[in-house]
Amino acid sequence: MKNPFIELCGCMCLTLLAPQPAAAKTAGEVPPADTLRTVFFTDIHVTPGNAQDSLFRIAVAEANASDADPVIFGSDLTNMGSDRELAHVHGLMSQLRKPWFTVPGNHETMWSESGCTTFRRLFGHAGCVATRAKGYLFLGYASGPYMKMADGMIRGEDLAWLERQAAAARPGERIVSLCHYPLNGDLTNRQEVTETLKSVGVTASLYGHYHQLQLRNFDGIAGIPGRSLAGKRGEAPGYTLLDFFADSVRIREKPLGMPPVTRYTVCLKDDPQISALPCDPLPPAPDAEGRMRLVVQDSAIVLTGAAFCGEVLCYGNSQGVLRAYDTRKGRELWRHVFPDGLYTTPLCTDGLVIAGAASGGIWAFDARTGREKWHLPTQSAVVGDGLTDGGALYIGLGTGSIGKIDLRSGRLLWRHDYGCGQAHGTAISIVSTPAPANCSGSGTTAAAASSSRRGMSYPASPAARSSSSPRTAS
Repeated sequence: MKNPFIELCGCMCLTLLAPQPAAAKTAGEVPPADTLRTVFFTDIHVTPGNAQDSLFRIAVAEANASDADPVIFGSDLTNMGSDRELAHVHGLMSQLRKPWFTVPGNHETMWSESGCTTFRRLFGHAGCVATRAKGYLFLGYASGPYMKMADGMIRGEDLAWLERQAAAARPGERIVSLCHYPLNGDLTNRQEVTETLKSVGVTASLYGHYHQLQLRNFDGIAGIPGRSLAGKRGEAPGYTLLDFFADSVRIREKPLGMPPVTRYTVCLKDDPQISALPCDPLPPAPDAEGRMRLVVQDSAIVLTGAAFCGEVLCYGNSQGVLRAYDTRKGRELWRHVFPDGLYTTPLCTDGLVIAGAASGGIWAFDARTGREKWHLPTQSAVVGDGLTDGGALYIGLGTGSIGKIDLRSGRLLWRHDYGCGQAHGTAISIVSTPAPANCSGSGTTAAAASSSRRGMSYPASPAARSSSSPRTAS
């Protein structure tokens, strides 16, 4: 009698069309010689001292005792992406005695107090990572959102990176995508992403974010899920095991302290159960004809707002380029390149272009020539927009501080610490709103801070004092 739950697919692997706990293979069974066994952690959400902190320590011990090869992290490693959380979870991950790699998730990028520079320092990359294991090439990349409460997206420079890495794949190497977000309508440029992946031969993408084991169809690419560590209500805590064969991947759920259970087996090409799943509808094409025109096309995504100094457009991008573009003449006037992406909207006032850098520091440039006028070093990333009033600049810093700066000299007049960890909004929202009750700061407004004992000059770190100006690119 034909088993109604199993169908033979074209890649000669068995596809489970429904969960079959009874079909799970025992832990002692010897896998085929070409099997790549992996542990897939995603959405572990560790904060020092929380429940996931304890659960993850148990999971690390299990992974070390397993026969898995690499350990893959689909991210959301933390809850708020703070420097303290990142350092703590990185220390726990470093206890793994197996190769491991990770990409950032929205909990690392959306609220980062350092403009994601701490993630790069700890994990060795800014979002893109390539790893090889037993004939597989894993290409991981970030999905945002970047600093603001926006939708996810894949950066244009990361798509170009994917194409370069795939072009350098070894003969016969199977390429698997790794992205925290599912490649569906949660990404604003999802169609561009899936078209890029398909063009380079990617047929499967690992993802997290949804916290549950549910297969998805990403425009014909098999969506391979990972479950969250804590689990949903009523679930035991656990993680995911992925066993890669020559033409398929087996997805097993591993509750902590219990044997794994097979949930799905997916063919890496033309799997009928993936084809049968619906895809998100494509977003409508923007109808801008006759109402707007393209002024300038950038090679990276624009993370800042646009500012105008007369006819000169100023903005920053994810590659750290601050650009001044003459919209009347249709040419670039000048640019400055910073070590990390720019998140604050440039401020154009009094013939100056003022920008804060995620790498630390506030800079003022001549709007027409790009010549540096002044530079104020800071100990932290500048990730909040600023505003001016009466010849002074008010701007938020990543450590939850707001400062008042003299526009003419760049001298810090005072700084007030709210103790909240981050200051991402426009400065006026910080000036006019008392600090939340759960912050350790005093909660006084900036007006009061000018006479407060906590209003002070901002000491530059030794690194900031010795840092040179950003290089000017041609």
